[in-house]
Amino acid sequence: MNTAEDMTNAIATARACLARIVELRKDAIEAEDNDSWDGWEKAQEYAQEMAYDVKVRTGWFNPWDGVTLPDDLAEGYITVAGGGPAARVWFELDGYGEAGQVKLQCQDWFTPWTDVVTSADEWDAMEWFVNCFNFRELY
Repeated sequence: MNTAEDMTNAIATARACLARIVELRKDAIEAEDNDSWDGWEKAQEYAQEMAYDVKVRTGWFNPWDGVTLPDDLAEGYITVAGGGPAARVWFELDGYGEAGQVKLQCQDWFTPWTDVVTSADEWDAMEWFVNCFNFRELY
């Protein structure tokens, strides 16, 4: 069982990564408000550069119908801090390649991935972050 003491470093790492994501989203909104395409694009590029790893996987499908990628993509994660402690943004994709659900997760050596409590604004920032990876272009 994870105790608060066991997870202190992992939670701090995850929250630091999330703070950067929130900051980048704020920069993107500000750039959009100022009609600065370059600023908006730069914020998205910085978000993409945060990723150590990006993984997606399929949902349920009938094997006799064949898998229809990317339509069957269901969930994934973007690792934003590797090693111990580690952090990632886990997400579900809706039917259009957009983030439907997101959550911040962390782990430390020999501990399972654990959800980190986030605010509504942080949740919105994570959703923006996932959508920076343009999964909708796969559809």
